[in-house]
Amino acid sequence: MKQNEQLTSFLKRVPLLNVLSNASLSTLTRQVKVVAVKKGENLPVEEGIVVLQGRVMVTGRGKTGVGGPGTTLGVLSLLGVEENVTARALEEAIVLIIGKDNFRALLLSRPEEGVSLACHLAGELQRQGVSFDRIVPPPVEEKEEASPEVSPEATSGKEEPFYHKNFTCPFCRSTFTSVVLKSRFLRVERMDTDFCPHYAGELNPLFYEAVVCPYCGFAFTEEVVEVPARFRPQVENCLKGLGDEEKDFWRRRDWDTALAAFLRVASCAAAAGVRKSLLGKIYLKIAWLYRLADRKEEKEYLEKARNYLKAAFEEERLGGPEAELNLLYLLGELSFRLGDRAEAARWWSLVLHHPQKEAQPRILQRTRERWYELRREGEREIGG
Repeated sequence: MKQNEQLTSFLKRVPLLNVLSNASLSTLTRQVKVVAVKKGENLPVEEGIVVLQGRVMVTGRGKTGVGGPGTTLGVLSLLGVEENVTARALEEAIVLIIGKDNFRALLLSRPEEGVSLACHLAGELQRQGVSFDRIVPPPVEEKEEASPEVSPEATSGKEEPFYHKNFTCPFCRSTFTSVVLKSRFLRVERMDTDFCPHYAGELNPLFYEAVVCPYCGFAFTEEVVEVPARFRPQVENCLKGLGDEEKDFWRRRDWDTALAAFLRVASCAAAAGVRKSLLGKIYLKIAWLYRLADRKEEKEYLEKARNYLKAAFEEERLGGPEAELNLLYLLGELSFRLGDRAEAARWWSLVLHHPQKEAQPRILQRTRERWYELRREGEREIGG
């Protein structure tokens, strides 16, 4: 029973299969085979296969590469499409085989799943720019009056604010898509003094900034592009500790899903040895999420953000006076929000006396405003 649940959870990460219901995936897990493949043997890519253990050399589709656990091949062959791909085991491997006949029988017994697959494939074709529409010119003798131009949005109904963006996992190098927001649907209503933006309506791009790989579970932001080899064992241990979360990170997210994704990013980023400045930004954005929900955990993550950003100021090359002034201001702001007025004054004083403070006029103005507010607070406390 437990093995079936594990296989179902694994199949939910496979492209195309992840649109199937849990009931259908559970049925499919009772029909799949798990087989061992010896080093040098070819994998049966005429069926759908998922590598569970070991490394394989994949050739085809104009590219060659080495795949590890989570590599998925032959998915379209389940629908009768022959794929020009070969795969050979570079070491003893264990693969999961999904039979074409079993998959087709499943779709025949559950036609609603076939509809879901068709809709999913149509969406993928649209994102790839593939269209089966065609325009046939009218006969020459028929002249029609020119009609005003109509926008695609007006003819196709309300436009969706989401689209699927392609990502490559920095850890396992798998490619996948995840939902992000179109910028034209966003309008900033106000911004907090620590740069936390508040948007009009219910849409918030912060909910989609943390990306989770559906194959290995590694979570990242777009600033993380690769995991150095020396940190890979740490990341593997981190992923084992995190386990599989029962959340759909790849579609529209609510607050809970966004928070879970960002907390996962923080764990993975720490294990991957990212810069302290980046880890500080990640913790700051987690604090913003807690602020949106008016949760007390906000201060805990503001303090983590300040600690890492302070270490970054002391240890990292920041890339010019603009970045340095931004960081100094932010360290003062986080200290102020944490009730550490003396520390806030120290950081803001560094901005006000910085030899290149004019490089960031907006930050300079913000700092002056916050400095005056800090002084007024002190005067009120003395006078009160």
